[in-house]
Amino acid sequence: MSNSVARPVPLFMDVDGSLLAYPADTGAADPRLRTVRLDLDFPDDMTYPTTIWFHPEVVVELNKLIDEGLVRLIWASTWDRAANRLLAPALGLLGAPYDVAEIGTRFGDQMSAGVWVKARAVGQWLREEALDNVRSSWSTTC
Repeated sequence: MSNSVARPVPLFMDVDGSLLAYPADTGAADPRLRTVRLDLDFPDDMTYPTTIWFHPEVVVELNKLIDEGLVRLIWASTWDRAANRLLAPALGLLGAPYDVAEIGTRFGDQMSAGVWVKARAVGQWLREEALDNVRSSWSTTC
């Protein structure tokens, strides 16, 4: 039997469309979603939406995984460091601030030298943490 302590699995969390829901095209409110207005205080904040929608049960379950030490949340989103400042408190995520795999652009669908910018950021984060051989998970959809 090994005496090694299990490390939490890095969970690279995208935001838009995974943690945050997009509003329905029908205009009808989804009763399962909570709506929160963000306080945008800095000029750079104006590139983010003022209203967000999320499923509270997703946040509850994510908090459990973090609290139990099963995952280590790392933002892998074009929100970059603003995710800690704006989203974590608005959603009720415990344990912030979290690490950030810096995307460096609000256009997350861009490619750089044939590689998706988010994948490049995750790879860079893993190399910097000397974890490039560690199992990880990446959430891009709910």
